[in-house]
Amino acid sequence: MRRRTLILFALPGVIGSALLLVLAVVAPRFAGWMVTEDGPIEWMEVALALMALGFVGRSAARRFSPADVLFAATLAEMVVAEIDLDQRLFGMPVIDWKFFRRPAVSLPVRALVAAAIVCAVGVLVVYCLRRWRALWSEVWAGFSDGWAWLLLVGAVLYSIPQPCERCMNYLLPLPTYFLEESLELLGLVYAVLAMAMRSRR
Repeated sequence: MRRRTLILFALPGVIGSALLLVLAVVAPRFAGWMVTEDGPIEWMEVALALMALGFVGRSAARRFSPADVLFAATLAEMVVAEIDLDQRLFGMPVIDWKFFRRPAVSLPVRALVAAAIVCAVGVLVVYCLRRWRALWSEVWAGFSDGWAWLLLVGAVLYSIPQPCERCMNYLLPLPTYFLEESLELLGLVYAVLAMAMRSRR
């Protein structure tokens, strides 16, 4: 039963991969438009991250777990990154190492932003470390239930473009940014499926 459930939950991601591949081959111009800045795929990624966040909230309402905090923080950061919230609010990317090299921004401001980011990350890390046994127990159980496998696939797909997003544009003869955005989209599809499956436990 668990294997059948896992296959059923994984199927949308496989279908999505096939559709993206067909789209890139059959309609490359349309595919290129889909991945433009603030384009449909980018907002689909935001919607998927919010859906996954909703499933995390559903799980937390039923039985709170330290993993809920970790998942919620990660998905919230993805939403902020996808919509470029810092760029929209401050007119420049703030959650970016290049921000700290901008001579136009005063040193006290850069120091304040750095302190805020370090504190936010530090609080999350300390929280997870103090509850590592509960986290480890849930993740281990998640592999037995199946949702952790989907989450692992999603994390790998989403992480592939992150080290060198520009490099992804030259690996295959695809529209610019299509491979990068497609991997991120599929990663979030599997994240939604994983959180949905987890919320049913």
